[in-house]
Amino acid sequence: MMNERAGLWSCILIFIGFNLAFFPMHQLGLEGMPRRVYSYLPATGWTFLNQLASIGSVVLALGFAITAINVLVSARRGKLAGDDPWDGPTLEWGTTSPPLNCNFARQVVVRSESPLWDRHREDLATYVGGLRDDRRETVVTTVLDARPHAVQVLPGPTPWPFVSAVVASLAFLGLIFTPCA
Repeated sequence: MMNERAGLWSCILIFIGFNLAFFPMHQLGLEGMPRRVYSYLPATGWTFLNQLASIGSVVLALGFAITAINVLVSARRGKLAGDDPWDGPTLEWGTTSPPLNCNFARQVVVRSESPLWDRHREDLATYVGGLRDDRRETVVTTVLDARPHAVQVLPGPTPWPFVSAVVASLAFLGLIFTPCA
């Protein structure tokens, strides 16, 4: 886990530094300053905004430096993050870390926008049942309330997507080049 206070400071400094560096550049462009010019006459009045943009770039760099230091220190001495370190409400926080190849060993029934909080609150560990394990199947749900509706049998592995990609690539290459007459 990364240090939250350092993350907050880096976020604030990056936000302030970004706006302080780039907003004056927009104003300078509106005032007619050409891009990629390192010298200009003091009478143009662009000195203050250029200095402000330079200060903003330093603040922005400081914010990124705090982030880099936070990453390095946390990698060495940070607390280990578990599967769900922030008690997230959605399903991506309900898998193991790193996740299984299929995310869940059994398909979960979702009844609200925050299914993990519902499961913790009501202790509802309901899963979809009745799927065969000798072929690839998935549950088809209703559109409005996502209730299980039917079982769809999925095709097995096939080389046809690769073959069609090769054929399409050759067809597009054929459209680029014209034969010599």
